[in-house]
Amino acid sequence: MILAILSDTHDDLGNTARALEIARARGVAHVLHCGDLARATTLRLFAGLKVDYVHGNMDHDLPAIARVLEALGNGSSAAPDFRAVLDGVRVGAVHGHRAEALDELVRYGNFDFVFCGHTHRRRNEMHGTTQVVNPGAVGGVRLESASFCLLDTAGRDLEFIELG
Repeated sequence: MILAILSDTHDDLGNTARALEIARARGVAHVLHCGDLARATTLRLFAGLKVDYVHGNMDHDLPAIARVLEALGNGSSAAPDFRAVLDGVRVGAVHGHRAEALDELVRYGNFDFVFCGHTHRRRNEMHGTTQVVNPGAVGGVRLESASFCLLDTAGRDLEFIELG
């Protein structure tokens, strides 16, 4: 399975659409969004995909986000954090604005990958046996070029995709 990991889209419809176009072309059917969507209406771009969404600090209408995700179907969900085993790969995610929640996911080595957002900076570091990854920001004020990640669970291969 190829999983797309996006964060900090901040209602940037152009970059979000480009990221999803690339993801779909690569066979992605499942997206993990690490928060700061901002408005629920942006989720309409995700039609046809399963989306697991973690709450960001700029998501001011979480009930609307949950309603749109439910309408998307495909088992899409929204929660403060994400924890799952996907094709044998243990995956956790939080937005990153709650440092203690991020630390908890990383500290005990219960996950192969922990994804986060918030800082708008790409990150790819090993902490013990856990790979901690920030895919960068798709939208908003960016400190680096817009980016997201693809994770091929079969080989546990991670690829950063820059949007320019």
